[in-house]
Amino acid sequence: MGSLGIPVGEAICGGKIGAKRQNIPHIHCLPREFPKSQKNFPRLVEIGYHINDRLLEQEQLSQDCFVSLQEMRMLGQSTQTEDGQRASALRFGDLRTMAILEALACQMYIPTEIGNRTLRTIVAQCLQVQPEAYSSAQMTYALRRLRLKGLIERIPHTHRYGLTELGLKVVTFFTKLHHRLFCPGLAALSQSQTYPSDLALALNRVADVLQSWSESAFSAPVADQT
Repeated sequence: MGSLGIPVGEAICGGKIGAKRQNIPHIHCLPREFPKSQKNFPRLVEIGYHINDRLLEQEQLSQDCFVSLQEMRMLGQSTQTEDGQRASALRFGDLRTMAILEALACQMYIPTEIGNRTLRTIVAQCLQVQPEAYSSAQMTYALRRLRLKGLIERIPHTHRYGLTELGLKVVTFFTKLHHRLFCPGLAALSQSQTYPSDLALALNRVADVLQSWSESAFSAPVADQT
């Protein structure tokens, strides 16, 4: 059950509730057995506002996803919680780490909780392997590590999770940085490019200038100290 009492996994698509109520938020996710009669209209409005509030919160965090240096170090190192539980490092650029974060990014704007089964399929796709190649035990370990790092939190009385504020920031920051800067930057370093990007051309010019300065410095005659 979701936080509003909506069974997870039994949702159907919804739209505007009548032509005369276009100012009411869209109901993106409703359970199949939820009665859509007039007497339940206040409940539908409550669900709509809850979904919209969650969406706006995540969109706001995605635009202000700065992660401090201290938090980056904490994620990139093995840590231990107050009760003695150890969590291994989440290293930026690591293949599995980035696949898990990308899978979480796919789930950020969906009004449902995060679970082993649904997330494992997406992680396998991000790793470009068959679903059976990424086991349930591996996904359980990954979810535990994310929870101990403070990126997700368990929903009470369930085996499902939700992203924390730190989790939303890390997922957005890491995936944006990886896809928009890290990968294009590495590609720009390659010398065998048929059509070099603007970044590659700029880096080549910088390399030429540095090489010219270096040659000038070493070829300049040394002044006589006598």
